[in-house]
Amino acid sequence: MSEDSKAPVSLMSELIRFAKAAEDGDVSFIFDDGGLSGEDAKAVQLLKSALAKYRAVFEDEIMDYKLTSEAMKIALWDMEVVADDPVNPNNKFNWTPEFRHMLGFSSEKEFPNVLNSWINRLHPEDKEEAINAFAAHLNDYTGNTPYEIEYRLMNKNGEYRYYDGFGTSLRNSEGVPQKVYGAIRDITERRRIQEQLVSNDLRLNLLLKSLNVALWDMAVDPSNLIVGDNEFWWSQELRHMLGFTDENDFPNVLSSWSDRLHPKDRDRTLNAFAAHIIDHTGKTPYDLEYRLKLKNGKYRYFHAFGETLRDSAGVPLRVAGALKDIDEQIAMREEIRRTSLKLEEALEQANAASKAKGDFLSTMSHEMRTPMNAIIGMTAIGKRADSIEEKNHALNKIGDASSHLLGVINDVLDMAKIEADKLELSPIEFNFERMLQKVLTVINFRADEKQQSLTLNIDNDIPRFVVGDDQRLAQTITNLLSNAIKFTPERGKIMLEASLGGESDGICELCFKVSDSGIGISPEQQEKLFSAFEQAENGTSREYGGTGLGLVISKRIVELMGGMICVESELGKGATFTFSVKVQRGAGSLGSPSTADDYGDFKDSADYLDEPKGNDGDDKPAHGEFADKRMLLAEDIEINRDILMAILKDTEIIIDCAENGKDALDMVEAAPDVYDVVLMDVQMPKMDGLEASRRIRALTTRKRGRLPIIAMTANVFKDDIEACFVAGMDDHLGKPLDIDMVLEKLRKHL
Repeated sequence: MSEDSKAPVSLMSELIRFAKAAEDGDVSFIFDDGGLSGEDAKAVQLLKSALAKYRAVFEDEIMDYKLTSEAMKIALWDMEVVADDPVNPNNKFNWTPEFRHMLGFSSEKEFPNVLNSWINRLHPEDKEEAINAFAAHLNDYTGNTPYEIEYRLMNKNGEYRYYDGFGTSLRNSEGVPQKVYGAIRDITERRRIQEQLVSNDLRLNLLLKSLNVALWDMAVDPSNLIVGDNEFWWSQELRHMLGFTDENDFPNVLSSWSDRLHPKDRDRTLNAFAAHIIDHTGKTPYDLEYRLKLKNGKYRYFHAFGETLRDSAGVPLRVAGALKDIDEQIAMREEIRRTSLKLEEALEQANAASKAKGDFLSTMSHEMRTPMNAIIGMTAIGKRADSIEEKNHALNKIGDASSHLLGVINDVLDMAKIEADKLELSPIEFNFERMLQKVLTVINFRADEKQQSLTLNIDNDIPRFVVGDDQRLAQTITNLLSNAIKFTPERGKIMLEASLGGESDGICELCFKVSDSGIGISPEQQEKLFSAFEQAENGTSREYGGTGLGLVISKRIVELMGGMICVESELGKGATFTFSVKVQRGAGSLGSPSTADDYGDFKDSADYLDEPKGNDGDDKPAHGEFADKRMLLAEDIEINRDILMAILKDTEIIIDCAENGKDALDMVEAAPDVYDVVLMDVQMPKMDGLEASRRIRALTTRKRGRLPIIAMTANVFKDDIEACFVAGMDDHLGKPLDIDMVLEKLRKHL
């Protein structure tokens, strides 16, 4: 076709030609506006301006999208600060699994919890600046120097990637950092996008096609600005975006769009469109987000904006704009919002937990230092005392303080087991009556000191012998009774009730109730009762003492025994704790049901305690009891050897001492039939007790029977005790040594 016969140029023909070129991916398209004039020429220019503006807006939006996407990929870390050396390469770090995975590592062995793991992977060009920024933050005791820096880290595969590192420090009252919490996020992709946006001049058609942006325009009728049959031009991209195919199912009228607006967005959107058009100053923008219903009936979020072509008086002539599907972006915003809320909640919980642990450490310091102060003070008093009475008084106080300190230590160890999920039960068959007798033997004198009435009611249906962990059950009952005595004023009333809740296939449910007439507990305080590191209120430890761990430990014990624990209380009206446990009926009770004579109808525990106790009271060594026996004591601490020899002096047992496992092995090997028993410490220099026991068991020169080996160790966890037996030991004594238990074990094996 010749130039003279070419179809005349019009605005509509150019728009159709442009839409087809965009659909075909023709990036070489150029508007032929030479034949256009007047309003059509201005419309084309307006369209170019609108699309150029969109491009600039889109580049900002794509950057926001990438930034928010990367912001969700955060890996955390924290560090304990070493005094005077905050950037010591061996500082203890906690790199989270997400942190390691981000760098391509899978375990602590590959990426140890030390500062050097991070430092050694810094890019040489970034290392000095990154370390200096970290040190500057820590060393600024005012806390005004933030820690946020970008640097490169080498992944496990040798690739360097960019990361944004940031953090904050917990400081004491003087500003000295105690602990640092931080995070990194991989920003490699963000930087790549930034560089690409700067270096690449994206062509308009490719931008529209790749980013799913659709165009539209409308001729304005000044007499009827916004009515349903206003003529619109909807691009094919816009129709496809909404699920339609052509003009037949999505006509070129305003109502094709307005009728699909979400009911909650319709008025707002139409009003914004009208406000933009009728503002002859052109200062009211058209730029908003709304929901449109697709052909399939689903709603999606879209971002719309446009510009209006006006005459010299500001009267609107034509409106052109674009529509972008932002449903995924909106979903991401909502996810970020929810994540931010969760992070804020987690931060609040972490701060609360940190404060609770801080308060707990303060309480623990008090609870440990108080008896230690008594021990040290009374030791000094006892040394200066002239009379036996004064020395005995000091020794009694030392004994009381030592018992209290041991109780605190036991609570801390139990709490450590709970935190590590290592608290386990050791079920045995035991006499239920005898277990309660031991508890009340310990508890009753405390009640007597405050002139309190302690009443015991026991259900006669409870089997006399049951199988369970008697020590943990006794510990729970003791904790509850101790609290009742502590928080009940003088001459108050306390009651312990035990009943049989039911029995099925030999499994008995034992129910316990401990009630008192004490100060009571508010509903707010009850919510914290069974929480780790918290007491009912902060002032409780100051006024009444205690670590606040007893109920937490009791709750875990009860749960391990298949039961549950709860409390009912009002301020000023006392408290009632109830709990249940499941035990097995013991063989000793088969065919021998309990009777009233087994337990008695006791109204006060003092009557109960008058019954014979066997060897449950203080046991004293009989003079010359082991006169014909010889013992090997393997213990590396001199004072521990002195204590044990003093305890056993009256028994006249002959004691030979070894200061380590190697000496003990040599002494047994040299005289294999001389010794009747070995008391073996576990942790000793040169050779520990476990190895010494294994080698003694390997000896074949002893002609007498098996040589009993009794372990002595402060390691009283189940795994530690089992390790002793695996090594060939016959029994176990936990430190600090209990005199009665030492004698009991010696009598058993001698």
